[in-house]
Formats: sequence, C-alpha cells, structure tokens
Amino acid sequence: MREMIAILVGAMVMSGVVMHAQEEPSAEYVELMKQAGAKAQSIGQHMEAKNCDGIAADATELQEIFQGVGKFWTERDVQDALEACMQTYKGAQALQ
Repeated sequence: MREMIAILVGAMVMSGVVMHAQEEPSAEYVELMKQAGAKAQSIGQHMEAKNCDGIAADATELQEIFQGVGKFWTERDVQDALEACMQTYKGAQALQ
C-alpha cells in the first residue's frame, strides 16, 4: 500500500512541477503522465481484486513510463522533479 501511495504522490508531484515550470510540457511528457495515471489507477484496481500478476505487470509498465519521465527532467536539470520521479520508479519496482 505504501508503494501505491508513493506512485500516486509521485504522479501528482510530476504534474505540479510542470505547471510551476516556465515552459509548456511536451506532447510526449503529457502522454507519459496520462499513461502513468492510467497505470496507477489500474494498479489500485488490481490491489482491490488481490490480482498480484496484474499489479506486477502494471508496475513493470509504470517503470518504463517513468524512465521517460526521468529523461524529460534530466534534460531540464530539475532535481526536485527528478527525485520525485526516482521515488515513483522505486515504488513501482517494489510492487513487482
């Protein structure tokens, strides 16, 4: 459950940091965040159903998504966002 909370908080932080930034997020970043939100919701549904295989599969996909998010923030040298991204990645890793 803590991992799920970390994932959701990470996704919210990522969204808030982009809103606070001076530039518009790229279409690729917006798509990654939409995918992250959908995966986080799916993980929650799998948790309610006690579907461990579904949780693990979604967690793997969420890690891939946040690799792209991490690249976005690395290119912009935004350390707070990169740290939140890394924490979310670790949370998804713990769900596998």
